[in-house]
Amino acid sequence: MRGGEISGNLAKSTAIYAQGGGVYSGSTFTISGGEIKDNKLEFATYGNGSGVYVSSNAFTLSGSAKVTPKGGGSSYTTNADDRNSIYLSSTSYFIRIQGTLSEPTVGLIDLVSTWTITSPLLRSWDGTTASNFTNNAPTDKFGLGVKINEFSNVFSAITGPWSDSGNGRITGL
Repeated sequence: MRGGEISGNLAKSTAIYAQGGGVYSGSTFTISGGEIKDNKLEFATYGNGSGVYVSSNAFTLSGSAKVTPKGGGSSYTTNADDRNSIYLSSTSYFIRIQGTLSEPTVGLIDLVSTWTITSPLLRSWDGTTASNFTNNAPTDKFGLGVKINEFSNVFSAITGPWSDSGNGRITGL
C-alpha cells in the first residue's frame, strides 16, 4: 500500500470469532504510506485485530504509514471492537519497521497477557535481506493494549513509555 486509505470495513462473524476488520495479513503486506482507520469487528464470542490481524512475519510499516487507533483504545463492547488495533496472532510474530516512520503515532498493538514474549514486537529492517533485523525500532510511536487472555474482550491500555527488549520482558506493563 503506497498511500490511500483502508477504512469503514467490517469483519463479521455470527459463529465464534472475527479477525482482521481492515486487513488480514497472512502473507506479505507493506504499508509505505496511507492510513488504515475506522474498521470494525462484530462477533459472537471474541475478535482480534479490528485494524490489522497479523498472522505472518511479513507485515511491514514505513514512511507515513498509520494504523490509526480510535479513542482511548482500552476496551470494547461485548460483541464488537472498533478500536482499529494491530493484533499479532503469535508470540513469534513481529512488525517490520523499514526506514524512518514519519508519523508521531503509528498504531496500537494488542497483546495477550498470558503470552511470554521471546522476541521483539517491532524490528528495524533494511528492506533487503529477510533476516537482517535490528532491535532498535521506535516503540514510542506505538501504544499497547493487553488482553487478559486470547478470548477476552477486556484490555488494559499501556500509557507512557514502554520498551521491547525481546527477552520476554516488555517494560512499562
